[in-house]
Amino acid sequence: MARLAEAQGTATSDADGDEEDISEEATEPEAVDPEEIAALEKAVAQRRKERTAASKRRSALDTKFLPELKAAAEMAKAGDGGQRVVLEVLGEGLSTRLDAMSAEGRRELVAVFRRWAEKYAVSLTELEADSDGATEDFAAWLKGLGYAR
Repeated sequence: MARLAEAQGTATSDADGDEEDISEEATEPEAVDPEEIAALEKAVAQRRKERTAASKRRSALDTKFLPELKAAAEMAKAGDGGQRVVLEVLGEGLSTRLDAMSAEGRRELVAVFRRWAEKYAVSLTELEADSDGATEDFAAWLKGLGYAR
């Protein structure tokens, strides 16, 4: 529509009803082909028709949707259908939460074992070798003090 307004050469107005100032560079409007104006008006009219048709389709769907939804809800409530649906939804929710909790527990357990592996990454043979070396150093220290056996 902006192109149509430009093509027709209409100036926009401000709140006082005065026309906006036109820049000094564009003092004269460009000549526009009347055929282009007609083509633009035809395009605008077509878009308005399409919008009107889309609005009618939307309104028809709106009026049709709510009654169908209510009818489906009533059918689900009939007999044990409502209870079955509720139990299925609750069961699915519980199952999902249980799966998520057990996966989280597994991740925590793996993290604990990895921390332990990093913390206690010394083998028994290394510990025994260190202990033997410390025993020898201690015995030498006691001998230096005169407590040797």
